[in-house]
Amino acid sequence: MKKRFFRMISTTLICALSLTGGISVFAEVKTNEPMLIEAMENTSELNFTKYYGKVSSLVKEEVENGATSLTISDDYGEVLILNTNKPQKIYDAENKAFISLDDIKEGDNLFIIVNDNIPMTMSLPPMINNTAYIIRTNDMMNLTVGMFDKELISSKDDLMLNIAPETFITDVMGSRKIFTAEDIKDAQCAVVYSFATMSIPAQTTPDAVIILKNAPVADESYNIPLRSTFETMGYEVKWTANDKPIIIANADTTISVAIGSKIIIINGNEYELKSEAALINGITFVDSSILNFIK
Repeated sequence: MKKRFFRMISTTLICALSLTGGISVFAEVKTNEPMLIEAMENTSELNFTKYYGKVSSLVKEEVENGATSLTISDDYGEVLILNTNKPQKIYDAENKAFISLDDIKEGDNLFIIVNDNIPMTMSLPPMINNTAYIIRTNDMMNLTVGMFDKELISSKDDLMLNIAPETFITDVMGSRKIFTAEDIKDAQCAVVYSFATMSIPAQTTPDAVIILKNAPVADESYNIPLRSTFETMGYEVKWTANDKPIIIANADTTISVAIGSKIIIINGNEYELKSEAALINGITFVDSSILNFIK
């Protein structure tokens, strides 16, 4: 109910700003024409976007270098799709321990934290590859992501941390180091907490603080399942035979992919991927760098 209430407030404010003509906030977005959001310029304070929902789909491709596709949804529909073939260290806030992707199951509550410097498709729902930080919580837990100063106040002046002996402090890598409140100062952190005061700024004794300061921001290419990836993005995938190109198309874009080739053709123009498309156990896999050419 709390998350729905804040979503309703945000929507009301956006609509009010648009009607007064002060800020133009609406743009036409075609759900069947995904775009890749370019990485933002690096700043001294990296920006993160958090996505919250229950795991509604978890598909693991049991093939070499195959990807796991994880979808989270809320009451309004699908929120985010994460495709990854990397071992994921997931922080389990309830048990104050790190777990793996194998421990995640449908119905789990997840916060997925995405660095805004990481490219993301503009499909509905959006899709990202590999780079994300995942925190499993319960329904009573909240999450704030931001920079905290030497007084442990967030850069938005909306939350102050009171670190207690039982507060679990770690980093996204699960390093075997004893972290203290000093490590939180001037660092990007994800803060998990159950309750906060109504003061300004709100104060909380967090259950856990995960330091993002040294988190990697670079992504890398890997294999993704062609059909499920592009059908999720609103494309139609046409396959005729193993020795014929696979055609991926929507109203504005036609992509031709050939098994065993790095070359793809998009609307008549050739582009080279980082690795060849491959047919493995009846599933076509293509290098994730193909998403870089979708505009």
